[in-house]
Amino acid sequence: MGYRSEVCAVFYCPKEDFPAMQLFFDENTPKDNELFDKTDTDQYEVVDLGDKMMIRYLFVDVKWYDGEGICQEFMEFMSTFEKITQTASWNYEYIRIGEEYKDIHIRESEDNDHLISIRREVEFNF
Repeated sequence: MGYRSEVCAVFYCPKEDFPAMQLFFDENTPKDNELFDKTDTDQYEVVDLGDKMMIRYLFVDVKWYDGEGICQEFMEFMSTFEKITQTASWNYEYIRIGEEYKDIHIRESEDNDHLISIRREVEFNF
């Protein structure tokens, strides 16, 4: 039994700044953390947004315990990235939706583009 979440994080910047952001990822993401696995295209993707480039992470039905193991490493990476957004043209958005109805956690850079959002809808369970 575990606590399951859906987690989405996007990191993006103007195209001309992407090589620097990509280098930052290459140098600062934990190599043995399965959440940063670039070969899993369901969970990791580089996206061309026209004038911007984005790195997208999506984790569906993942055991997410803040402060433990691979999740802690991901959040520490985000904190480091967040510090850079204060002086660079980089942005990020993060949403975690937990099992409980009100368990939603959002973090985003100040100048974000609102590339991810939550949609709620009513569903009949009978």
